[in-house]
Amino acid sequence: MEFLIGFIFELIKIGFLASFYAFIILVVFRKTGKTKLSNWLNKRLKNRIIFWFINGIFISISLFIWLFSYWGEHGIGDYSRIPIGNGKEIEQIDGSWTYITPRGHQLEVFTIYSYAINGKYCTGKTKEGTNNYYVWNLITNDIQTVNSKNEYKKLSKQLNLPKEEKFLNFRKGYSKHWIGWRFFMLP
Repeated sequence: MEFLIGFIFELIKIGFLASFYAFIILVVFRKTGKTKLSNWLNKRLKNRIIFWFINGIFISISLFIWLFSYWGEHGIGDYSRIPIGNGKEIEQIDGSWTYITPRGHQLEVFTIYSYAINGKYCTGKTKEGTNNYYVWNLITNDIQTVNSKNEYKKLSKQLNLPKEEKFLNFRKGYSKHWIGWRFFMLP
């Protein structure tokens, strides 16, 4: 049910965004047509409503495709995701279960609590309040676990990994990535 409600919301949002973007294109083309007196452009702009409608359909289809692309899919319903590069993502279900799928975990998941990204590595804690860390190589898809703070500090100096203070839980990371201009300008 949550998926259906989220999907309907996204369709309505795509409709509003497409109408807005089509209107902006219409205004820009009208201004350009008046200054350059382009015959081709003036023929197409004679009926503004048809021009706006056709552009709106094209933009709606483009936004719908973007919604399901790697960089555009943020999750619908009780599923959420954050793309982190190299075709990898951090995912969450039901607002409580955050996981990744490194090598060896394609048919299962590797549960995490927090994360930070630094170039080709995603690091973080596996559980809240523990000293269990992971280091996920985003290029090779290999994962390494570390069971003490000192080991992680030593490894972080070798690989130039983020410090523990930079770790974000999923909610903060999701807000940081998706809320802002992406929320208002994209589906």
